Amino acid sequence: LNALPTSTACAVLRGRGFSSAYSDVLGTEPSYTTVNEPCAFVGCVDYVWHSDELKAARVLDVREPRPVVLPDERTPSDHEPLLVDFCFRVASRRYESCANGIKYL
Repeated sequence: LNALPTSTACAVLRGRGFSSAYSDVLGTEPSYTTVNEPCAFVGCVDYVWHSDELKAARVLDVREPRPVVLPDERTPSDHEPLLVDFCFRVASRRYESCANGIKYL
């Protein structure tokens, strides 16, 4: 998506019923998902959007302290990897079938 959390694109997705898994789990978007030295930009521009049929159970948080530049020896991209474990919502509107074994009632 490459859009800031306050962008029109993110607002449209939220308005259509999608939510950000990272915001759901952490209470806010990550402080950064990319570090672009040539443009002197550091910020959150990557998301894992999902509908109400899924519940984000846990996420892989971005590393802190923030690297000086990406890519680096650990991350071969200029964006940090994002990873989410989801639970599937069943017809009763309860959550189950989580990859980590947690069931939300």
